Amino acid sequence: MQKTNNLFYAKAFHELGLNVTNVVKYLSPYNFRQKNILKSPANEWEKFITERQSLEELESYDWENSTGIGTVLGFKNIRAIDVDGCISYNLIIKLLRKLGLPGSYEWVIKSGSHNGYHILVECEDDKTVVGKDGLRAYKANESYEFLFDKLEFRWKGHIVLPPSIHISSLQYEFVYEFFPKNMPKKIEANKLKEILKEFVHKEPIDGLLSGLPIEGDKQFKNTLPNSIYYGLGYNDHSLIQCLVFDARIINNSLKQIAWAIYNFESIIMPETYLIREEGQSNYKGIKVNASNVNVVAYDKYFVLERFLNVIKGCTHLISYDASNKLKFITNELRSHGLQDAVNELDRQVISIEDYYDRGSQRELSLRDLYRHNFKGRIKHGIRITSDYNAITECSIIAKIFSDIEAIL
Repeated sequence: MQKTNNLFYAKAFHELGLNVTNVVKYLSPYNFRQKNILKSPANEWEKFITERQSLEELESYDWENSTGIGTVLGFKNIRAIDVDGCISYNLIIKLLRKLGLPGSYEWVIKSGSHNGYHILVECEDDKTVVGKDGLRAYKANESYEFLFDKLEFRWKGHIVLPPSIHISSLQYEFVYEFFPKNMPKKIEANKLKEILKEFVHKEPIDGLLSGLPIEGDKQFKNTLPNSIYYGLGYNDHSLIQCLVFDARIINNSLKQIAWAIYNFESIIMPETYLIREEGQSNYKGIKVNASNVNVVAYDKYFVLERFLNVIKGCTHLISYDASNKLKFITNELRSHGLQDAVNELDRQVISIEDYYDRGSQRELSLRDLYRHNFKGRIKHGIRITSDYNAITECSIIAKIFSDIEAIL
């Protein structure tokens, strides 16, 4: 099992010079306040921002029940640059070049969702970029928002390392090396300002953004190929919270569902769940790690209740082939005794493919729509490198909807 090998990796990271944490799937005094314990250390760790961890302390952690490992940021000026909602590695190569790093840099990590990347570096503090608390997030600017959602500078805190297990069952992975041979490379702090100038909006994201007031008629930022149905208006809602979602249905069985709040500024509070069902283990068509499914999968009743709870705060449900997916979820609710909750799905439903008058064209897949929509904005075309699962499909849906339905 993956979890029993984590002490081996932890010792290897420690030998390189990192302070290392242990992640488990049960509550401890150090992770019980965290939303996602699969990203949170189960041991005391904050003291290791300023002091070296002993090997004896590292070995004393509960490695028998470990689901992941991480490192303490700030120690030896080790930092992380997170690129969230990134569906193409071409962008990461551009970022690396701006940072003065090679395209095959060994400390590039594909996140556990396989819908983003971490770049670990050594860098001095720069409060003008990362703030006093050592954490700042910046939204992608108009030139790059179709390639990623936001950029986070994590100068202090904790970050998960390979081969940790993600809630999707996938694992964090090094992109170029099985395991780094050296500590993260040092970069100059002024390189960060070059990143800000080219890739993101100047002002950082200030916490979790709430819904924005909608005034007047909607406007579209770009003229799209084919015609757009302008009848998909919002009827003067004053505070709109949209739930972008995707469901993976295999052999007439709900296997995975993911969602996130979209408020016309940013994607916030993303969640994803694999669904455990007795006697059914077929996840064909979804990128999963079969050996980890039982570690992270949830009971279907729990997942449906969680989905309903999030919907209560939303006015719009957005997806690709949304009506058919909601029809299936409605049937699942009824079969699980949640008949009274079906009315919660009575929201304005938007299927992004309905924005296009395809005429005689064949039916376009979600990824075809993405390429179709953005093909003119990148010199050498768009190569989607993210894996196929509900998490990445949610990210693609949000990018398309954000572009064609942007309210200025």
